[in-house]
Amino acid sequence: MTPARASFDGAVLALEKLGFQGVELDLGSAFVASPGLDPVEVGSSLKSNADDYAEALLKGRMFRAEPFATLFLQIFHGTPQFRRDPSGTNALAVNGKGEVYPGPGFLDCGEFCAGRLAVSPDGDALLRRFEDVGALTTAPCLRCWAAGLCGGGSAAVHAARTGDFRSPDPAWCAAWRGWIEGAIAAFSRISGAGANFTRVFDTVSR
Repeated sequence: MTPARASFDGAVLALEKLGFQGVELDLGSAFVASPGLDPVEVGSSLKSNADDYAEALLKGRMFRAEPFATLFLQIFHGTPQFRRDPSGTNALAVNGKGEVYPGPGFLDCGEFCAGRLAVSPDGDALLRRFEDVGALTTAPCLRCWAAGLCGGGSAAVHAARTGDFRSPDPAWCAAWRGWIEGAIAAFSRISGAGANFTRVFDTVSR
């Protein structure tokens, strides 16, 4: 689901009620399509959905909702992830004209065109610019407590909001820290209830 507006409280539970066993909130595409979305309001809705998902799991309703399930498991294992964005390295996107881009969020942005299908690649230098994208090479991330959970955010979102895929918008970062903090609190409720989240995650994955 790609939210069309900044407020989408209740989205995860609404989709669960419709019978979906796998839900993914695609916030990257939302911000690329509408760079002016209020990150604070988006972050508030993410926190609300994280709370809803935690409560559903506590009640034994097993389904997978992202980005929450993966983040909960990461918190459970204490494993940092300093790059979440696969653009240019583990993901490419091709438009209807056969033009190749670093990822879906960059489609039809001419400056990021890396070549065309059926033509010898001429965009290797452009794609190499994405090889070290992530929290460990993004200056604001180096001072951020959430770097290992956020992973440096989305290059396409950064490009849409600041014009530079390596420079995150401070307002976006603040909002993301806020919802991640809320997700940690939601996970704490699950953990405090004695739930084995590895088992929960495995059940949901199946």
